[in-house]
Amino acid sequence: MNPLGDPGAASRPRGCPEAVRKHDGRVVAYDGGKLAGSIARAACTADASLQSEGARRLANELTQALGAILVNELRSIPASADIRAVTIKLLRDTNYDGIAAAYAEHARNTSSLLWRVRVVDPGTPFTSPAGSPWDRRRLLESLRASGIARDPAGEAAREVERRVVVLAQERISPALIHALAVLVLAQRALEIKPYGARRIAFSLATHVPFYDAASAERSPLPKQGPALEALWLQAIHSVDVVRGVRDNVLSLEPYPASPSDSDDENAPGFSPLADPLLPEMGQALRRWLTDRQTFRARTLWVRADGPERAGELARFVSLLPESLTPDRSSGAILNVLLKTQPAGKPTSKAVNQRTTPLTINIAGLIMREALRDPHRATVRLAKAVALASQAHREREEYFNLCPVRGRSLPIAIAGLWNATAWLQGESLDAPRATRGSRALAGTLVAVLQGAIETMRHETGMELCLAGTAPVAAVQRLWSRDREFFIRDGINLDPNAMYDGGPAVTLIPGAEDFGERLEFAKAMGSAFDEPPALAIEVPLGTEPDLPLWRDFFAVFALAGMPRLQLLPGGNSRAMKNLVRAVRAHLEGFPLFEQTRSNG
Repeated sequence: MNPLGDPGAASRPRGCPEAVRKHDGRVVAYDGGKLAGSIARAACTADASLQSEGARRLANELTQALGAILVNELRSIPASADIRAVTIKLLRDTNYDGIAAAYAEHARNTSSLLWRVRVVDPGTPFTSPAGSPWDRRRLLESLRASGIARDPAGEAAREVERRVVVLAQERISPALIHALAVLVLAQRALEIKPYGARRIAFSLATHVPFYDAASAERSPLPKQGPALEALWLQAIHSVDVVRGVRDNVLSLEPYPASPSDSDDENAPGFSPLADPLLPEMGQALRRWLTDRQTFRARTLWVRADGPERAGELARFVSLLPESLTPDRSSGAILNVLLKTQPAGKPTSKAVNQRTTPLTINIAGLIMREALRDPHRATVRLAKAVALASQAHREREEYFNLCPVRGRSLPIAIAGLWNATAWLQGESLDAPRATRGSRALAGTLVAVLQGAIETMRHETGMELCLAGTAPVAAVQRLWSRDREFFIRDGINLDPNAMYDGGPAVTLIPGAEDFGERLEFAKAMGSAFDEPPALAIEVPLGTEPDLPLWRDFFAVFALAGMPRLQLLPGGNSRAMKNLVRAVRAHLEGFPLFEQTRSNG
């Protein structure tokens, strides 16, 4: 028998197990001292009159007996749960029922505490259910991101978890976890500067007032920049939304500084729709031709949802002066809306009631998690839609607006073609809109459409699916994903960027010309704010009024909701394009009938 009163002697008895298998699969050396300490604590809890010396003596004797039982009845590497069960059985067999009950209760509380721990921000009321559950993997990823090797990072994360259990607190803050991790790294002689310098972002929503128009007029927020971004990420949006931004799943750019901000240069909601039937059309066209200062000035939205407007627009376009017409390198875009309200859509809000869109990074979400299975990818897309709707709600509430009976809340997508290229094992830098890519893109868009429709019915929010994402969002998402994948040896083109939606370029003479046309039509009906069908046309170089009338009429007949006209091309290519669309409209039903009969 080991000398009484020596707590370390119980850790080195004869006949004890060689190691213990923990609940997470780790194999560690058997330590009888820890087991004896647990039994001693349970003895003191069961009998308050028992002296600590007597409790240790009893615990050491029981630990020696337990070592022999574990070796004889179990294998040489028992599981921690088996050791717990044998200990309770031995205590009850030796008539220590009170100690057995205290030991079981202590083990039960320790194992269940991690399920009850919530990571909450400072200042969160105790009555609030906010917060996220404890997740050791997040701490491990943070340690790995600061340059610590995998094995030391895992050991440090488990030690922090043990200290969280010892604290016995059900609500802990990110700052406390950060401090515990720094302490553990210092005790293990690991480099603490990279991890200690990591910024902790938490929401200050309970300490920041809501938007006030009078105060904003006296002291306005910056229109853009890091200060405005920090306000939204640290003072307004919740932890889940901020985590989505940090993981590059969601983009909140451009960040609005007021409810009336019009920073979205891609949408008619913030660019006035020019009406060819009104006298202001000439002035809007003149500004588009002469102003080249901003991207928004290079984009003109025109309403052509009817034969009268389309005919007047054709007259205006045919009379464009060649000396003022922008060239192909100017970036000028003429967006023509052939359908201002897509059929079958519940959205009835006016375009001037539309807020800045939020962008879901489809490609980054799928590639970061290495999702090759389209089914798993669709599940993550549905969760991203819920996250985007939550971000919209928080924005509207900050501006003192009702997210339910308020403005239209668009959700855009980025990297759709890049995501289809990843799922097919193709290049991410130069995705192609092949037949297989279009099929996958249609599946992903259908999932997004269904998720938004479900969220619209469940929340009452006027959510809509936008076909074009803000340029600032797609550029930032690409650059951050490029920095992320460089660590894995994947070098993405620094001059490239994600696509801003399922836009399709129509090329006359292409083998899949009809399929591209039908895909653009299907995408137009799937989106509340349809994507563009991009076409190069001779703006101002070859005036032909009948050709322009036929051009707009044939695409309206084909069911295209939106055209994006780019400078370039010539009248011959334009005539061939009109002829090809007409041939498609006349031959496609006959082709479908022939294929079904065959």
